[in-house]
Amino acid sequence: MTPMIKRLVPAAAALLSLSVQPAAQSLADAARRAEEQRKAAGGSAPTITNKDLPGEAGVAKLLNEYFLTDDLFTAYRWAWEAIMKLRTRSIPIDTYLMKWEVEAKSALDLEAPYGQEPQVARILDEHELTPNKYFMTELAVGRAMEDSRLTKIQLATLPQARQDNVKVVLTRNEGINWRSRQESSKTALEEARRIRPRK
Repeated sequence: MTPMIKRLVPAAAALLSLSVQPAAQSLADAARRAEEQRKAAGGSAPTITNKDLPGEAGVAKLLNEYFLTDDLFTAYRWAWEAIMKLRTRSIPIDTYLMKWEVEAKSALDLEAPYGQEPQVARILDEHELTPNKYFMTELAVGRAMEDSRLTKIQLATLPQARQDNVKVVLTRNEGINWRSRQESSKTALEEARRIRPRK
């Protein structure tokens, strides 16, 4: 680097940090105001899909308003494990779902295939989950696990739903072990795929 660039880099970094901090504060304030308005309006939130709010920003907005409960987390966990076991045992079902997963832009794009495959739909019904609720919960659990790595100060700036979701995931024993359980199930599915006869 030239001496001029070496002097400009720290100055540019300082200016950038000053401009980001007020934006983060105003974003947190906007999130708090939106949460207060939502509570004041009452009622439940409508079902929203990727078609309504496409992309990562749309999914992030959905998760800012999606509250996990212990019962919902438990139902999702048991349904997820049952679906993974089904996929490990059934080549046609795993192939069908894998085809859709490769084409999907986000988890919400998988609602229709999961709802249309009879055995998967039965598992979701047994756990009182719709495909939309299953995938919203999957996204919320994943985001809560990511958010659980934040500092307390960073966590305090998140919308209330995301703060509460971290508590649900961390206060339950299943939540603490969830990542390793997922990895074990995924490894079993990969092993089953590996030993399947090739056509």
